[in-house]
Parts: sequence; structure tokens; C-alpha cells
Amino acid sequence: MVGRGPGGGGVTARLEALLAGLPDPTTARNGGKVFTRRYTTVDTGAAVTLVCADRRVLWLTDRLAGHAYTVAGPGPGWRVQLDVVDERILAPLAWAFAGAPVRATDPDIAIRHLHTGRWDAFSADRDRTLILADPDQGVVRVLTTDSTAGHRWGPQLVRQAMTAQLRAAGAVHAHAAAVVVSGIGVLIAGLRASGKTTTVLAALRLLAADLVADHRVLLARDPDTSRGGGLVGYPWPAPVTVRSGALLGHPQLRTLLGAPDPRAQMTGHSVTVDPAQNAVLLAGGRLRARVRPRLMLWPQLALDRSPHTAPGPPIARGEVRARLTRTRLFLIDPGRGPNEPTDDWLTDPTPPTEAGRMGQAFRTVVEDLAAVDCHRLYVTPDPVGIARQITALLPTAPLRAVS
Repeated sequence: MVGRGPGGGGVTARLEALLAGLPDPTTARNGGKVFTRRYTTVDTGAAVTLVCADRRVLWLTDRLAGHAYTVAGPGPGWRVQLDVVDERILAPLAWAFAGAPVRATDPDIAIRHLHTGRWDAFSADRDRTLILADPDQGVVRVLTTDSTAGHRWGPQLVRQAMTAQLRAAGAVHAHAAAVVVSGIGVLIAGLRASGKTTTVLAALRLLAADLVADHRVLLARDPDTSRGGGLVGYPWPAPVTVRSGALLGHPQLRTLLGAPDPRAQMTGHSVTVDPAQNAVLLAGGRLRARVRPRLMLWPQLALDRSPHTAPGPPIARGEVRARLTRTRLFLIDPGRGPNEPTDDWLTDPTPPTEAGRMGQAFRTVVEDLAAVDCHRLYVTPDPVGIARQITALLPTAPLRAVS
């Protein structure tokens, strides 16, 4: 953990006094009405209850969660509570964070961190927000003077709290997409701009694949031994960013480009699809909240290759293991540094004992993933050519006539 900040004991006492003086659950907004929603992930036991006084926070959290989380009834799990408070409540604590280290930038707000006894305290000055986390008890409190700050922090902290539980159970981040084609789980892994989303769209539109995740998955050894072992992956919900050039290859998706815009015809222009809208990308498939990888593809941009290009031969297990380790499951570009932030600042860095355990979890996932059949896939300008490469590796997946 980050060391104690200035006047650590005094900060702890003030935080506890602050919390003790707050009404529970919170604000007087909406005449004291409070909204509660509990989210779970399939087959894991991980759950987060969100408590707030702004219905829009629930709507935005639903929008981010998409198909990754399920809304469930009351039950155990972490609790994320958002409180809108008078600025006079937070003002006395401002001094404590003056010299505190910057923990994260999210994406344009410097988040300073102090560890003060029970709580990990985070100050997001631009939002006039104090975030308190007690991972041992599974409690997150958000105190803000900005009535709209919950629109940012509600969805993000629910995702962080859910991820923390999955990681505690041995899951690790992988920068990869995941689909299911004819019942076979396919992981599409690689560094940024390698062609992952273009490959996903070809599978969804031409092979009627099911979508698990476009951006990132959390991989863990399947705890259910009755299913034969191996890995299981869960989607880490995030918007899908698609370059317009990839959409132009699928006529039925061109409506995502929106109103006429000169940039829409530029292959470098991107559009964003929220997780709650992922169904529009499908063409006969469905959304899934879990995948068991049986094939791994490493896409590689090959814009000068023929659409009739064949996929690469199987990659040796040692080469797969070495690259997964070197890139930390494609989260790090060895030549450029971090490739994909994990966005786990709420609960990371972990105590030394857990850091060692997570290191073992990473090694376990790498070893299991190295045993999965792996091929290079060449991302050509023609989505039909990409789909043909996938069908060459999965003979049971018929090429569809739709686009």
C-alpha cells in the first residue's frame, strides 16, 4: 500500500468522524428517495450493490455493464454508495491530500491517494470528490459536492469493485476480444491496432458468432472441475471503438456512422458503441457473459495481402508462452510501454501477500492459455477473407451470406 499521508492518524480520525456524521444512506435529493441496484457476474459469486439518489447513475451503470453483468435481487457482495454532500464537509480534509501522491489519471482528473487505517482515501479534486474504499469489507463510499459526479464514478466504481472480486478469485486481465463461433470459444488477442475489432466484426457478421467481449477479458482457471478444466473468460465491460473503415466493410453497420459527416468516410475516424448497444453488431448470434477459449488468434494487419490468404500455421507453445509473458497478456507493448491500462487503482497495488498470489494467478493463466491452439490471422481489407481464415480453423463454422 502507499504509505500514510501527512498526519495519518489525524486524517483517519477526521474521516471516521465525517462518516459518522453523515445520514445513512445519504442526501436529501429527491425528497430522500434512494435507488438501489445489485449487479452480479455469471457463475462467480461476485456482486456489487450500487446505492445512490440519482436514477441516471443507475441508467449509466446499466449502459456500461451491458451483457457483462446481470441485475439481481438483494444479496451479499460489495457495496458502492454515492453521497452528495455540502462542500463544508469535505473542505477540512483538503489539506491532507496536498502532498499525497497521484495514484491515477482518469482520464483527465488527477486522483491522489492516502492510506489511513481502515480506508484507502482518494481525492479527485476536479470533481470535488472523495472516494473511500475498504476492500476487506467490500465497501466503497463516494462523497462529492458535485451532483453530476456520480455519472462518472457510479459506473466506473461498480466495474472496479466487480473486477476486484474476480481478481481476488484468481482472474487476470487480458487485452483480447472473445467470440463464440459454432459453440467454440475464440480469443482474439493482440496489442493495440492489431486488427482485433475488425476480426470480431467479420466473425459476428459473417459467421453468426456470439459476442463475449471486444476490448478485454478477465481470464481465470475454471473453478468448476466438472467442465473438464481449462480457462474461462469474463467480459470487462467497455465501449467498443470501431474505425469507420471497418464498418464500411459491413453495409448493414454503416448506420452506426450517424449523420453525414466528412470524417465518416475517413478510415481513421472512429465511432463508439456502448456495451448496452452491442446487440446491433450481431447477425444471428447472441451476447454471452462467459467464454471457454478453445482457439486463440493473433491478428496481424496485412492490408497488402490477398483476401484468399490462409491463416498462419500453429504457433509453438513455447513461443506463445514467451509472448504472453513478455507482453503481460498484451497489456504491455515491449517497445512502447503500457498498451492498455487496467483501471484497477481502487484496489491496486495489493498487499505483498496478495501481489504474490496474483503473480501465481498470472502464471497459471499463461500456462493454460499456452496450451490452447494458437494461430496468426491476417487482417486483410476484405471481411470475407478474414472470415474464411477463421472457418479454415473451425471447419464447423459455415460462412454466411450476410454482411
